[in-house]
Amino acid sequence: MTWTDPVLSQLNTLQNTPSLMPALQRAARGDCQHLTIEDKAQHRWDLARPDGSCALPVIHENANDLVYVAGVRIAKRIANAVQVSDFQTLIGGGVTPQQAHLIEAHELMWEVLDALVQQGIVQQPAVLKEGSTDPAKLLLLLVVTVQEH
Repeated sequence: MTWTDPVLSQLNTLQNTPSLMPALQRAARGDCQHLTIEDKAQHRWDLARPDGSCALPVIHENANDLVYVAGVRIAKRIANAVQVSDFQTLIGGGVTPQQAHLIEAHELMWEVLDALVQQGIVQQPAVLKEGSTDPAKLLLLLVVTVQEH
């Protein structure tokens, strides 16, 4: 999965919109009723569904969020596998162990994603293939994560 230039440009426009942070803070609290923002290119982003619920996933980084807990469990297994592998020798070229692990993790990320797509567990959002800049379609790419302190 990759960004097309038009998608990346539209997401960058959204990212630089001053009203984005307050909107995301509301979404993090589960308050999405009538939540819309307009980006600097005058595109309207409806962050609420008609029933008032959030139109984008909100993941809380704590033990009560099942998506977060599952993600941590999977990430730990992958991290452990990366740490025990001798990819520094395989990669060669004078890379440090840290660089080798970074390269391995980056490549592994794409392999895991491809396997998930091939097994039908996740789908590549069509917007990444077609390059649409329609906010309703790009909304499928957004996730709010809330860091718990």
